[in-house]
Amino acid sequence: MFKKKATKFFLTSVKGFDPDQMVAATTVFEGEAAACKTNENNMIAIAKKYGAVVGGPENGKSGYQLTYMIAYIRDIIISYSGIAESFETSCAWSQIGPLCKNLSSSIKSITSRLAGLDPSDIWCSFRITQLYETGAAVYVYFALNYQKIEISRAVEIYEQAEAEIRFSVMKYGGSIIHHHGVGKLRKRFMEHSFASFDLHKAMFKGLKDAVDPKNIFGVNNTIYRDEEERADDLKVKI
Repeated sequence: MFKKKATKFFLTSVKGFDPDQMVAATTVFEGEAAACKTNENNMIAIAKKYGAVVGGPENGKSGYQLTYMIAYIRDIIISYSGIAESFETSCAWSQIGPLCKNLSSSIKSITSRLAGLDPSDIWCSFRITQLYETGAAVYVYFALNYQKIEISRAVEIYEQAEAEIRFSVMKYGGSIIHHHGVGKLRKRFMEHSFASFDLHKAMFKGLKDAVDPKNIFGVNNTIYRDEEERADDLKVKI
């Protein structure tokens, strides 16, 4: 307890960090020991140059464990009238700030309209997980308090909200997915992700016919078989 209070005092009173604005980053280096040490030292030097504080390995381990805890946290909060999920996107470096800022407003606006909730009943947060030269992957965490909603409509409202939110993601420069794939749940957004979707669809079907003519792998993933299947899937309006 004393250590936590001392750390908080140091960060807020000595270093002058604003708790509502500060950001923590967890890094992991892989490879040969010498290369990892060099990369770590370079990263620390850059961080200190711009006013950051090195938190030490324990904070990194705790942050890494959070990745595995998230699914359990989601299940726990259901018992406390919370329904939540996460989804990922990716965008250029220049779009990360605008995307998170605008998406936060969109999430609260969309959910308030659909569920009649106050902004205080809606929670969202963001986490950058993978870094690249041109951009990064951004995780979006979204939760709502369903105490004020008919329980029979909670999942329906959530699904509708998430569908509209994904259009907001694309509007502000994000992709519909990063590494989890399109699959069945997100294929409704594919036609909005390409300038020429007909060309993409033809390429995908050609590849599918060539390597998986019996349609064994990823059945009905990514694109619709026909308009009937598409119409059935789009009963949730987007």
